[in-house]
Amino acid sequence: MDEKQQYQQLLQQYTNGYLRPRPKPQIRDASVNTVQLEAPTRRFEQLDIKDESTRPPQISRNLLEVASTLRREPLRTPRLRQKPPERLEPLQPLPPMPSSPFLSPSWLQELKTKLTFSEESQAARIKRQERACEGLLSKERLVRPAEVVEEVAEPAKEEVLPELTAEMEAAIEKALRPTPPEEVLARGFKLLVTRKDMETLAGLNWLNDEVINFYMNLLMERGRTEPGLPSVYAFNTFFYPKLLTSGHAALRRWTRHVDVFAHDLLLVPVHLGEHWCLAVVDFRTKSIRYLDSMGVSNPKCHKVLRQYLQDESRDKRATDFVLSDWTFEAVKDIPLQKNNSDCGMFALKYAEYITRDAKITFDQMHMPYFRRRMVYEILTKKLL
Repeated sequence: MDEKQQYQQLLQQYTNGYLRPRPKPQIRDASVNTVQLEAPTRRFEQLDIKDESTRPPQISRNLLEVASTLRREPLRTPRLRQKPPERLEPLQPLPPMPSSPFLSPSWLQELKTKLTFSEESQAARIKRQERACEGLLSKERLVRPAEVVEEVAEPAKEEVLPELTAEMEAAIEKALRPTPPEEVLARGFKLLVTRKDMETLAGLNWLNDEVINFYMNLLMERGRTEPGLPSVYAFNTFFYPKLLTSGHAALRRWTRHVDVFAHDLLLVPVHLGEHWCLAVVDFRTKSIRYLDSMGVSNPKCHKVLRQYLQDESRDKRATDFVLSDWTFEAVKDIPLQKNNSDCGMFALKYAEYITRDAKITFDQMHMPYFRRRMVYEILTKKLL
């Protein structure tokens, strides 16, 4: 490459300028004579450096050798290495298509046959049903229409509550006087009811344990003395909390002289902190009923009472008590309280109606009357 550059420099030196392409002539007028467009003569004639007569004396022998070398050996251009072609893998043949019954030529024909058979079967079934309906209609025409007799429900007989006489009212008013609070107003069943206890029956006060236990004993006494009424045994208000916390073992001595299975009904006052309910074990109907004046059920109460009956039977009778045919019910069709004070009164009146096999028909409006009546019943130790 250096020799080529030296050669170009020599040519430029003897041509008095740089070798450039001659610019194209500009045509100023389209009407110019074509004679004037002849190719311009060369400004410089080509030199023949081989001819010694025309060769300038300044050209050295070395330059001639360079020129002759360039003529003999043409310029070599480097060849680019070509990347060998990639080898293509032969294509794998596609797997054969799986056979399918839907590709079979006979599939469509079989489908048509099935549909035709299904339509014919359905049409035959419809005809059979139509014939059956026609037969029923013909029989219905032959039957004489029954006479519709409207049943007239007998009106429920309203219970006639005993009237409190003037003498009774005077005794009630005297018993509800607040002083002296510790004065004993009723004795019986190994229980005492003081003036302070009796005051819980006034107004909207909550009943206490003494009043509830005394009234439960009145229910037991009525069952023993009046013929035709079920025999009743009532547990006191401390029985159910003790059963929950300590179980049957802590209550064994409570029934040493009582056979609970010899009675028709067992009454269990259920105290839930600030609310009174009632559970009734009925040996006649083999049922345990739970009555809550707030309309709430209590599965736990059913469970512990069932367990108590089984434990008591093993302890007192040395036999298992079978409960497989017993029913357990949270009674719903009962009157409910409409305040937060009469739950104890509702529980006692549930017990009073059940122990004489009466339908529970009282309501919230009867509670003031029942409170005053209960004062007189405790004073006299006899239910009205």
